[in-house]
Amino acid sequence: MRVAMVSPYSWAHPGGVNSHVRGLASEMMRRGHSVTIIAPDAGERVPGAESRSAGHSVPVPSNRSIAWLALAPGTGAKVRRAVSEVDFDVVHVHEPLVPLVSTAAVRASECRVVGTFHAAGKGRALAYWLAGVFYKDVHRRLDHLIAVSESARSLVSPHFPGDYELIPNGIDLERFSRSIERPESLPASEPVVLFVGRNEKRKGLSVLLKAFPILLREVPDCRLVLVGEGLEDREVLRGLDGSLRGQVSAIGYVRDEELPAYYGAADIYSARRRQEARASGSFFSRRWPVVRRLKHRISPVIGTYWIRREGGASSRQVTRRNLRRTSLYC
Repeated sequence: MRVAMVSPYSWAHPGGVNSHVRGLASEMMRRGHSVTIIAPDAGERVPGAESRSAGHSVPVPSNRSIAWLALAPGTGAKVRRAVSEVDFDVVHVHEPLVPLVSTAAVRASECRVVGTFHAAGKGRALAYWLAGVFYKDVHRRLDHLIAVSESARSLVSPHFPGDYELIPNGIDLERFSRSIERPESLPASEPVVLFVGRNEKRKGLSVLLKAFPILLREVPDCRLVLVGEGLEDREVLRGLDGSLRGQVSAIGYVRDEELPAYYGAADIYSARRRQEARASGSFFSRRWPVVRRLKHRISPVIGTYWIRREGGASSRQVTRRNLRRTSLYC
């Protein structure tokens, strides 16, 4: 099949939706389909996929974050040209109610259109209410509805009722399971706590930074590794206590193919919530224990956690002896 994968978010700025598009495009090509990615801006290409620019993006505040969207006049025309240039069999639009790229792609498509909804959280309800005023026709045009999580489905369905199929983010087991050389910047002898994400308040990094000194009291040689856009040394280390700076490596942005090496080196993977940890895919593919914090305060970061395994669950203290291959939700 000839498939168009449409994202409203800038391809030059890494994020969860675009990671989903990248992985899905790669898998579809592996299965013999032809894929064209339509998104704002230029960025890291997906090997084998065609790319079509939907114009330049601008930063737009959204849900305590920044969404880079193409909103300039002429954006819709660029998207319509990109969709009409190829006789697509399917146009798969991610966040189909986000203007202007996604909405224009749905309206311009003459083939089957799939819409995947990613957004979750109470902060997005107003956006769906506004979409109900302007984009009811866009939702009616969708031939198949997908939600990546139950929370995403429960958020969109009151505003746009429909038969949403629940399909969680995929995990590339081979990508994270194969043996990869440890990054040279990480000493082999130090246990590693890994954080991957953007430098945004909602990602929970501030909580992790406050909790890290508690972990150091139990594990003095532990190292915190920060990977993601905006996590360069000058942005993060400036606000840290001097005694902590030597134990924190602020790596910043790394290319997509470099990420598995950091996951492979980690002993603890810290995620703000279950969906983000699940989206990374790394610790599931490596069969690490899945750990969830029980209380919304800092002190339990070194304390009791529920560890879910096949056959039941048990509690465990996170200390020096059992620091290996653990995942924390902060």
